[in-house]
Amino acid sequence: GIEKIPSAYIIHATGELNAFAVKIARRRMIVFFAELIEVLVEGEKLDELRAIAAHELTHVRLKHINYFFFLMPFRILPFLGTMLSRAQELSADRGALAIAKNHHIVSQALLKLIAGKFVVGTVDINEYLEQSYHEGGFFIWLAKITSTHPPVPKRIAMLRAYASEPQGY
Repeated sequence: GIEKIPSAYIIHATGELNAFAVKIARRRMIVFFAELIEVLVEGEKLDELRAIAAHELTHVRLKHINYFFFLMPFRILPFLGTMLSRAQELSADRGALAIAKNHHIVSQALLKLIAGKFVVGTVDINEYLEQSYHEGGFFIWLAKITSTHPPVPKRIAMLRAYASEPQGY
């Protein structure tokens, strides 16, 4: 488990739907953007809010935030730092799935983070995944390897794969 539950904060941002875990001067915390809380509470999607909190708590539990400065030299090297960050995101997604016990809940939460509150209701998740399989080329590849987060279609596909494993996550 987590030795000490981190503090949670809500901050007003510029309408972005996001949350993150951070450690500042030995103090671990989870920060939620107010708009994210509003969208999920108004839409009665508390299960998705729990999944996002579980994702961030997994970062804390796995100590991803503890070693940020120690691992800084690796983050500076081209592609190596982003590769580490992407791996951490996938492990945090798996932690969210372990808590939510339903890959649809975690997937819908991820879609809200990228599509926003107005568009997310019109996204057909299967069509979205299908479209991503046909996207390619140099710039798509470059965007993938320089990003700190795996593409959401990959994350959703991984959640589906984890959920189909015998232990479920």
